Amino acid sequence: MTDIQNLKREAAAEALKFVEPGMVLGLGTGSTASAFIELLAERLKTEDLDLTCVATSEQTKRFAEERGIKIADFNTIADVDLTIDGADEIDPQLNLLKGGGGALLREKIVAFASDRVIIIADASKYVEQLGEFPLPVEIVDFGVAATLAMIEAAAEDAGCQGSIALRRTASGDTFRTDGGHLIADC
Repeated sequence: MTDIQNLKREAAAEALKFVEPGMVLGLGTGSTASAFIELLAERLKTEDLDLTCVATSEQTKRFAEERGIKIADFNTIADVDLTIDGADEIDPQLNLLKGGGGALLREKIVAFASDRVIIIADASKYVEQLGEFPLPVEIVDFGVAATLAMIEAAAEDAGCQGSIALRRTASGDTFRTDGGHLIADC
């Protein structure tokens, strides 16, 4: 296991201490959230926590279910006690960027439904200033050109510079989120 993987696992282990029996628990998306899910699955083998878990992505749902964690339908749940997720970048003021894995909207919906959110991250996620990682903006595919122009204008008004491009898959196709949306990486 690499040093980064060990750090992710250590951060996940600390977050696991906040999981209590009977909770509705939001499970984030990404490599650090996956480390948490693995540890949660190990704990569930020895403890009956009676958790109701919701996933922030189809990827997380599959990953958790493969490890024996049952995932509830979030459409039937109004309140989440705790969500544990990762981040793409965190600055010294604890501002952060999320959405690099393409689950931006679902991550935000679950987080906003949560009483508490714990963001776990290893040292590789800390930056002096946000922006080394592209800022993902999830958009619908109706009026893409107009939407991208509005994002560009808003960025200029805020004094920001840089490119804005629709995310592509490794094969060059347009990336689609679980909800069928597009991601503009800014």
